[in-house]
Amino acid sequence: MNSVGSAVRIKYDVQGKAGHTGSTPMRKRKNAVDATALIGKKVRKLGKQYEEQGMGRASQVEINTIEHNGSFNQLSAKAQGLIDFRILGENTPEKVMRDFGEIVEGVEKKTKTKIRPTVVSKGNPVITSKKLNSIIIDVCNQKQIKYLEMLSYAGQDTGYVPAKQKTMIFIPSKGGSHNPKERTKRKFIETATKVLTGTIQEVLKERFKDSYKCEVEGIVTTEKDRGTDEHTKQLQQGGREV
Repeated sequence: MNSVGSAVRIKYDVQGKAGHTGSTPMRKRKNAVDATALIGKKVRKLGKQYEEQGMGRASQVEINTIEHNGSFNQLSAKAQGLIDFRILGENTPEKVMRDFGEIVEGVEKKTKTKIRPTVVSKGNPVITSKKLNSIIIDVCNQKQIKYLEMLSYAGQDTGYVPAKQKTMIFIPSKGGSHNPKERTKRKFIETATKVLTGTIQEVLKERFKDSYKCEVEGIVTTEKDRGTDEHTKQLQQGGREV
């Protein structure tokens, strides 16, 4: 996994004007629901642009009317919406807010409403360790395991771990995430375990490459003993450096 996405979550309130669907001319309507519908359409278009550019995705996930009794002939004065932006690569919360600000400005002008957005949460995408990813690829090649280097649109706990080097190993699943039908075959879990253990072994080799030990019948000699009489004696008795 070469990149882990983050999210910018926005809640917005729309202030329009109540009215009757029959007696209010179209040009004079300030229907809050019209504003939410138009925002949803424009956010979806922006999300597609982000996806094509490798910068994320976006969707409006919920809308609500306020002080509306469910009547077919009533124009809504107030409404709310929730939007989830998934950001990747060079995208940032600041860019998302600028892009959404342009959407809000255009919708306010077109629907004659007032829109107040509030950022509920935000975070920056994470670029994973190139070094660790390279080790994973080497392990896969050594074990003749097929792999795909990819990015995660979904936010992951890994993104919040305060480690200098971090990455993730994903395995195939079917049925969709956050879905009761989601299933992962045992063979994929076993394969991922082999890759993980192989990666850990390579990392440890790299981490302790300047250390030495000598094993003879349960006796371990460390680097500080190297070159001493005891070290030489152990080698003569059949010990080997590893």
